[in-house]
Amino acid sequence: MELDNIGLWELAIAFLIIMIGIILIRVTVSFDINKWQKARQEKRKIKMKNTCPHCRIKNIAHKNGDISFLMESFFISPPGKAAWICQQCNCTVYDKDYPEEIMAYWLDMCICQESPKPLKEQQEKFLKLARKQGIV
Repeated sequence: MELDNIGLWELAIAFLIIMIGIILIRVTVSFDINKWQKARQEKRKIKMKNTCPHCRIKNIAHKNGDISFLMESFFISPPGKAAWICQQCNCTVYDKDYPEEIMAYWLDMCICQESPKPLKEQQEKFLKLARKQGIV
């Protein structure tokens, strides 16, 4: 009687191992590396657009211990279009006030820090992601 129980346990374990093997083969076969790479590339692209500062520092001048700088937006609006497109990351927005809001945000950040360092750091982060994406 003990031999029959051992035989049943061995049969049950063998059946379980075969079922797990079939499931693993099915999962392995259904994995498409091209879809995975495309999804990964899209995630990087979105992350890159979110990291873009959409503006740059054009000129820095030091006068009597004060620092002054000019900022330039990367947003342009093609003729006949209602959209604003960032020349650096190709982000498209349809709000005409958005470019000014971004400029005001970075200007406030730079004034609080009393230097253009936050904008430069953000630009470096963007360039790092752009290199990974193969754009720069």
